[in-house]
Amino acid sequence: MGMTAALLRVGSEQLDCIAATPTLAFELVWPEREPSGPSSPVLDLDKNWNGLHYLITGSVRGGPQPQSSAILGGGTWVGEDDAVKLLTPNEVREVAGALLVLTSGDLLRNWPPGFFARIRLYFHGPYDEEARDELLALFAELRDYYAAAAEAGQGMLLVLA
Repeated sequence: MGMTAALLRVGSEQLDCIAATPTLAFELVWPEREPSGPSSPVLDLDKNWNGLHYLITGSVRGGPQPQSSAILGGGTWVGEDDAVKLLTPNEVREVAGALLVLTSGDLLRNWPPGFFARIRLYFHGPYDEEARDELLALFAELRDYYAAAAEAGQGMLLVLA
């Protein structure tokens, strides 16, 4: 199956509950371990999380803040193996603002396909135009997802499993 990632917008009370009981995150994101659909509140990044993070930041794991916090950077990691990340509503607003100003041109500066293969990103590949277009479309979903959470004053939960 491989390592997948998903995001869920949550309120401050839910963040506190998840911080105390990180396993709750998995039940919220994947209640029956079924994939998310168009009506799901979950944004499923599937196996594209590391490729998307790299497009946004130019880094495999870290990168400039606050855009790095959209996936792998920042936040508070909790639970076994740090598989659950929590972002406060303030952090979500910062990330949403940073993602809003990124253009597809900004992202494509980090898309040298041969380089993706050499640095061994966790990415389902192949590194072709179709994958590039899929990542750009997923970025638009991610940007809109963070914008909606920021507008609603919500925090964010990321689960890697």
